[in-house]
Amino acid sequence: MSEHLTNIVVVAIIHNDDDQVFVARRAAMKSFHPGMFECVGGHLDPGETLEEGLQREIREEIGCEIVIEELYDAFTYESEGMLKVELSYLCHLAPGEVPKLNPEDHSEYLWIGSDEVEKFEKEDEETDALRKAFKILEGRKS
Repeated sequence: MSEHLTNIVVVAIIHNDDDQVFVARRAAMKSFHPGMFECVGGHLDPGETLEEGLQREIREEIGCEIVIEELYDAFTYESEGMLKVELSYLCHLAPGEVPKLNPEDHSEYLWIGSDEVEKFEKEDEETDALRKAFKILEGRKS
């Protein structure tokens, strides 16, 4: 790994009013984890703020506007010879928005509850981020 190459990845943990979270299956043609379920997001473009990059990625991947609620998790991992910093944001769809997947990115999507997190093949760090999101959502009910 190159010691000085770092990418920032922003991810939307999108929840609905039933405290379910949006996950999408990566397209089979993807080189990185084809067919794996994930929360949507991606890399920042030069000059973008974290929130601008997140909004753009969500528009590109699921054709929706989102409301960003809070940054709640961060972790690092190595991929493609780079250190990546992944930042997870709790979000919800803007009123009236319905996901329309970009088939180059994803083949299907689901809304999952906290009891379903373990059923899907995901990266361990993303599973941890999902668990944290469900704890936040549960805490809001109190």
